[in-house]
Amino acid sequence: MRVKRSTFLSLLPGLLLPVPLLLILGAAAWNPWNENGSRAVAATPILELEETWKLQTYSQRCWSGQDCESPLGCLRLSVSESEGLCTDSWCTTDLQCREGRNCRTLPTMGDGPFVRVCVHPGERKEGEACVSARGPVESTCDQGLHCNAGWCGRACQPDEPTSCPQGFFCREGLDGPSCLPTCEATGCSEGQECIALGEGISACAVVRGENCQKEPCSDGGLCSVWPPRYKESRLELKMACSLLSCSDGGSKCPPGTSCVEGLCRRP
Repeated sequence: MRVKRSTFLSLLPGLLLPVPLLLILGAAAWNPWNENGSRAVAATPILELEETWKLQTYSQRCWSGQDCESPLGCLRLSVSESEGLCTDSWCTTDLQCREGRNCRTLPTMGDGPFVRVCVHPGERKEGEACVSARGPVESTCDQGLHCNAGWCGRACQPDEPTSCPQGFFCREGLDGPSCLPTCEATGCSEGQECIALGEGISACAVVRGENCQKEPCSDGGLCSVWPPRYKESRLELKMACSLLSCSDGGSKCPPGTSCVEGLCRRP
């Protein structure tokens, strides 16, 4: 059964929001810079009505990118479901969205193309950690801000350093360049430390555990940073040294350590 485009567009923003908090509160080692936000990508275009008529899979349900004809992508409507809908992009700018919504680039299932769709803004402010536009409102960026490499920031111009406020720098992302935080020059307030997060990104945070950037891990250990969380509006980062990678029933950890989420850690 073919789904009407207008119906599909009206339903999607509500369906995209229920993403698990594990994305931002999980206990896995956190690498926010290891995302597709490091560079701009080309999204599939908005197709003319006549073009959609020629595609048998347009607005049809799908379970992988291979279920959709090019240039459509299989966009999952809810992370709790294994199926999605074959679609093209719906917008190129915020002006093409309903008032109060943002046009953002989202990945589709498998190796499918990126698509640009209209989504509700979230609650995270400039310089705060975020997840992509498919996340819950408490973890996505406020109106007009972009989530780039895991951080909310305003749009900027890479060749104009002053297009970002103090404590930020400009870098490309899925939705064009935006401002990312850096505290190396400005420093942090009392009780917080400036933690380097890779690719020039650094943030002021209350460190829980051991700051293994200040005192490197011994015995060739790795410095792990957990996903960020906020407590009374202050960013908290859990950090710890880990040794070898491990798995249940697989490689054993050295004496004095135990296997926690794939890494040998000290108590």
